[in-house]
Amino acid sequence: MQKHKYKVVGANKQTGTDSSMTVIATSVAEAEQIASDRGMFVSDTIRLNEEVGIFDELLYKPKFDKEFYTQPQPQPQPQPQPASNSNSDDVNGKVASGIILLVLGLFLLIIFAFFYDTTVSSGYGYSSVHNIGLQQNRMIGSLSGIASITIGIILIAIGSNKPKN
Repeated sequence: MQKHKYKVVGANKQTGTDSSMTVIATSVAEAEQIASDRGMFVSDTIRLNEEVGIFDELLYKPKFDKEFYTQPQPQPQPQPQPASNSNSDDVNGKVASGIILLVLGLFLLIIFAFFYDTTVSSGYGYSSVHNIGLQQNRMIGSLSGIASITIGIILIAIGSNKPKN
């Protein structure tokens, strides 16, 4: 009988992943049997229009099937994630946001209340006068800092309370 090359398409018996192999056999049934013996669920067999040479015999028909068939690597199983409590993520976000607002508010309050200068030179000697626009800027900056501190403290207090289950 004459031998032909067959491309066998199917799925790996152990992993279920799509796979294909080329075998040399005398018939379609023999090609499917070889693929099945090597760990494949056969779905389709195609005869290739290629001549079988002496090197093909060595390549596609090894002495022992065990040499040709390599065990598939086990797929890592995804580890089940512990059920995360969405409240805990929300709590951590509230506390983090509260801390950021508290630090920002302290920074604004210190800069505007203690270091922001509202005076301008009067042009007459060494005297200076207070500028109403700069005083308003100082007031707005200080109030923004106080508001930020207050909101930060509220967020930290709300976020640090344990949720009741």
